[in-house]
Amino acid sequence: MTAHTDQAQERAAPPTPADGRPALREQVAPFVAIGALVFFALLLTYVIMQIGLPQQQWDRIVFVISGVEAIAFAAAGYLFGREVNRQRAERAEERAEEAEEDAANGRTLATVTKNKASLAARPGGLEGSRPQGSADLRELAALAERLFPGA
Repeated sequence: MTAHTDQAQERAAPPTPADGRPALREQVAPFVAIGALVFFALLLTYVIMQIGLPQQQWDRIVFVISGVEAIAFAAAGYLFGREVNRQRAERAEERAEEAEEDAANGRTLATVTKNKASLAARPGGLEGSRPQGSADLRELAALAERLFPGA
């Protein structure tokens, strides 16, 4: 794989210790996020049951619930964002593998074209080759040399 693909995998994959298991943080985080969402749902239930409170108490409840709401929304963002990021990383890996294969095929084609052109340039090189075919082959070889100088 290329360095670009390796970097994408490092960003997409959670850090793992030497034994190959996910880090403790990666194992615990989903449970903490789900716990925060459950707590928020319970708090909302409590708030709905307190609908008849005086304004001062209601203001205090709203103040507390706004902080918990921010944590719950961050937890939901973590849970949904994690899945979306994983899917994007998998698609990027597939595209990178296809691009690597295409690049390898292009280098092979460039090498074959250069070799055929060098054979055609020799006296008695490619038997039965037409002069126009040799010019086309030289043009293709020049293009291959420009696109793939080391191939």
